[in-house]
Amino acid sequence: MAKFGDPPPAAGKAASAENSALPEQISEEKGAPFAKAADTTRSLPEEPVPARSKKIYDFTVRDVKNVPPGYVPDGSVDTTHAITAVNHGMAPVSVVLDIDRDRSDNLRIDGEGPLYAVVPPNSEQVLFRARPEQRGSSYRARYSYSWGIGVYTAKHSCPERYRFPFGGKVKAFASLAEGEQPPPDRFAITFSMPAGTTVLAARKGVISRIKENHTIDILHDDSTIATYQHIGRIGAEISEGKVVSAGDPLGVLSPMGKGGDSYLHFVVWRPEPQHFDGAAPQNSSLGFSSVSFPVEFCTDTGTCSVLTKNQPVPFVPAAKAKSRGRGKS
Repeated sequence: MAKFGDPPPAAGKAASAENSALPEQISEEKGAPFAKAADTTRSLPEEPVPARSKKIYDFTVRDVKNVPPGYVPDGSVDTTHAITAVNHGMAPVSVVLDIDRDRSDNLRIDGEGPLYAVVPPNSEQVLFRARPEQRGSSYRARYSYSWGIGVYTAKHSCPERYRFPFGGKVKAFASLAEGEQPPPDRFAITFSMPAGTTVLAARKGVISRIKENHTIDILHDDSTIATYQHIGRIGAEISEGKVVSAGDPLGVLSPMGKGGDSYLHFVVWRPEPQHFDGAAPQNSSLGFSSVSFPVEFCTDTGTCSVLTKNQPVPFVPAAKAKSRGRGKS
């Protein structure tokens, strides 16, 4: 049971595989009685301390109590509560909230659940407003919510196409996921290449998150996200909120293993609403997984293709057949 107005209790992160594109997801259940009157004022979150890399994304759902002004006669206006999503990060966040009406008392809200919303970066958004069905009486709300980084309605569209995330002279090998893979990893690609290779942005966008495990997320114009994982050393000039163009350097690959080779895990994705039957994360049956997209890469020579098999990259243009001369008689 959480008291409204206090910071929410810590919630766990959904488990994911090492090379999974699953967005960070938090699920939480909250509930508390609403008092008939209160003398507190509107509570706003404090500004976070800027950080270049964070373990936990700065997003929460909190109650903002709206108390009638002092000049209003007692009992003429009820105290209401705005359940508000607060996003202090550099990425949009998809959130789903479900209200348990059977366990709520004297609660009046507009609309039916579940409620889906996308909260832009560095913004606050009211998810629903709670007020008493019977005025002048206390009321209780119980709800659960889950959230994931990204825009759950994003449609993948890249008319300019992607470039390979390394220079044209680098010889790499692309490995695709084998067999039937879950949606987060279905179109993920692992590029094996020499250590010391500079990782380049494959498409223009905004750096929405830098994770401590040498991972960069870039938000595209179509609201999809590209994840670059296993960058050994991220560039000193790279920071959250920075706009990058295709071909801009992001970092350098470090050796992995004894052979001196390294690899980059690359995937383009968006969050995907999901209903968990019988295995709900924490206390919510609603949440987010992710879905990945196939990517068409182009070289500087104009050769473009979607990778469908394990192969050397960049593409080698087909050799032109030599014209045959006339044989000597």
